[in-house]
Amino acid sequence: MSGRSDCRKFAPNIFNKSKCTNCFRQKEEHSAEALESNRKALAG
Repeated sequence: MSGRSDCRKFAPNIFNKSKCTNCFRQKEEHSAEALESNRKALAG
């Protein structure tokens, strides 16, 4: 997956917003789709 996290949805950690609650990886390690799914969840 070209070095990206397998996590399908980035959810910011409550203590460290740059890390994912689900997989504990950095936001930059997530795919555009994972970041977009989080954006849609927050908007809706």
